Amino acid sequence: MGSFAAALELVEAATLPGIEAGIAAGVDRLLAELDAAGLPVLSPRRRAERARIVSVGVPDAGAALRALTDAGISATAHDGRRIRLSPHVTTPVQTFVKAAGILAG
Repeated sequence: MGSFAAALELVEAATLPGIEAGIAAGVDRLLAELDAAGLPVLSPRRRAERARIVSVGVPDAGAALRALTDAGISATAHDGRRIRLSPHVTTPVQTFVKAAGILAG
């Protein structure tokens, strides 16, 4: 069985609403960790307005991206002062805690 077919079976088993709810809960937890670390969240906070991507203001996006990458956390840097994180349904809570700690530096 190909990877795509296997992925479709997983989506069918988990249900799309279940996956969406898991991602939304992850974004909520990430936002809470970033707030606790005193970091400026630049993306919308309301579930209806956000795209499951969280943008965070940082002084040096390049340095922040390197630190996140070194910790095994995937992110993207934008405009030299913004990091974007995209939680997945399987992202462990500890990853959100670690990311906020790294970004708070």
